[in-house]
Amino acid sequence: MNWITDIVIKTITNKNMMTIKKLLLLSFSILFLSISAQLRTFVYEIKYKSNPNKDSIITLKMNLDVMDKQSVFRTDKQKETDSIFSNTGRWTWFDTGFGNQLYISKNLKTKETFKNVQNARELYTIPIKENLQWKILPDKDKAGEFAVQKATTNYGGRNWTAWFAAEIPILDGPHVFSGLPGLIVKIEDEKKDYQFTLAEIKKSGKQLFQRGKGLVLTWAQFQKLAKDYYNDPFKEYKAGQSKLRVVDEHGNVLPIDYKDMTLSEQKQIRETNNPVELNYKISYP
Repeated sequence: MNWITDIVIKTITNKNMMTIKKLLLLSFSILFLSISAQLRTFVYEIKYKSNPNKDSIITLKMNLDVMDKQSVFRTDKQKETDSIFSNTGRWTWFDTGFGNQLYISKNLKTKETFKNVQNARELYTIPIKENLQWKILPDKDKAGEFAVQKATTNYGGRNWTAWFAAEIPILDGPHVFSGLPGLIVKIEDEKKDYQFTLAEIKKSGKQLFQRGKGLVLTWAQFQKLAKDYYNDPFKEYKAGQSKLRVVDEHGNVLPIDYKDMTLSEQKQIRETNNPVELNYKISYP
């Protein structure tokens, strides 16, 4: 199958194939014996259609950081920001709006999963109540050095197909997906709007640096906040609660046209409205 890609282990040098195979087996044996006490990062390549009606595909990489039965799924930038905030209490960068943010945290011991959303300095947490009912199939294949097996489930109004590696004893995977008897190496929905593929495994420091829990919301409350933001995305700035400055390419300060900016932001929201959770998709005017 042409989707399977080799998984890169940075500590392995390219001497010859036999040596590499031996080193791979040794590395993974050592790695997973101590996995619960050390932070390990599983890097996934994500390809998704922000607009299902267009052919454009967005590609990015996100990290699944796992340590002591806790995991966080986030971008490099979010991980860096979480680290700085944990040490200083200051946000040096933040997401804005209520669009398709993929930041997920899990407690693998209690089997709790949370979607984390940030709008400027405000944090929100949505407990994921939808249980993943996996169906493990007999189909098997290879992903790099790993033997993988097929499984299917439904989440967010989408049907998903996953491939997991039983030899990697991490019952986790990208985004909200977990609970299979091995790490999820690849998962995609049947429409191929979303594809998550394991690209790399690496050590990643000694601390997880999780965000604290934000204001806990139901999906209905989240949808209301998202609609309110859509209707008036610059409300806080217009009220003077936050500062906004617009500059051109030469650094010259420009007058702020909130009406034009609002129309532009609303258009962007409508054209990128293809969330993982299709069953909670918001209908914008």
